Amino acid sequence: MSWSPAEYELIDFGNGRKLESFAGVRLERSCPAASGFPVRDLALWDSAAGEFEIGRGWLRSPEIDQDWIVRFGGMQFSIRPSESGNLGLFPEQVSHWNWLMEQIQRYAKPPKCLNLFAYTGGSSMAMALAGGFVTHVDSSGPSVKWARHNASSCGIDSQSIRWIVEDAVKFVERECKRGNRYDLIVLDPPSYGHGTRGQTWKIGKHLPLLLQRITELLSDIPLGILLTGHSENASPTEWLFDALRDRTYGGAPLRLSQIESGRTSINSRFGEPLDCGYFARISW
Repeated sequence: MSWSPAEYELIDFGNGRKLESFAGVRLERSCPAASGFPVRDLALWDSAAGEFEIGRGWLRSPEIDQDWIVRFGGMQFSIRPSESGNLGLFPEQVSHWNWLMEQIQRYAKPPKCLNLFAYTGGSSMAMALAGGFVTHVDSSGPSVKWARHNASSCGIDSQSIRWIVEDAVKFVERECKRGNRYDLIVLDPPSYGHGTRGQTWKIGKHLPLLLQRITELLSDIPLGILLTGHSENASPTEWLFDALRDRTYGGAPLRLSQIESGRTSINSRFGEPLDCGYFARISW
C-alpha cells in the first residue's frame, strides 16, 4: 500500500511546524516533533491554505467543502479540520496498515480483528479490505460516524466491520467476561484523555493494565498485536512483553525476538524523516 504525492505529501518541517499537502490543499500545522529542526525552503510555506497552532486553533482555516477526499492506497478518507488540528488521516500509519494486511493474508480463514481507540478507521479499513472481520471501538460517536463514512466510500461490505461507540477499557472488560476472542488486536491509545463518563486516562498508569486484559482476548493461535502512540516516554516493548510473558500461544511461550518496536516516521520532500511516535508489534 502506498500513496501518490498528488494525494498526500509531507512537504517540509521545522521550527515546531510541518507543511503538508492533502489532495492539493497545503496546510501548516504545529508539530512538536519538528522542534529543533530548520525548515528547508521558506518560500514553500507561503502557499499554505490553512494554519493550525496548538492552543490557538485554526488561525487560517482552508476553504473546503464536506467532500474533501484524499485517496490513499486502496482507501479513501474524508478530510475535515477538527478542533484538535487533526484531519482524520494519519499517513505515517501506512507501514502498519501494510503489516496488518500481511498478517491477515497469511491466515487460513477470515480472522476476527479488534481495533481499539480506532478514530477514523484507517486500520479497520485495512484489515477489512484484507479479509478480516473487524470490531471497531471508539468512545467518540462523531469519530465512529466519520469512520463509517470512510469505509462506505471505499465500498467495504457493511458486514465486515462492527461499529461500537464505547470506552475501550470498558469494552475489553465486557468482552473478557463474555469469553470473546480475537486473532488480531490493534490499539492506538492517547497519552492522556477522558472516557465517556469523564474518567481520566493516563497512559503510563492505565495502558499496562489494559494490555494485561487484552491478553485474555487473544485466540489460542493468534496473528498478532499492534500498539502505536505518540508518548515520548512510553515503553511499549516492555509493556507488551510483561503482559504476554507468562502465557503460551500454540503451546509455545512468547520470545522477545517476536516483538518489533521502534519509532514511526515519514519523509519530507527533501528526504528527511519526521518522527511520528512509537510502535510495538508482535506476530506469531
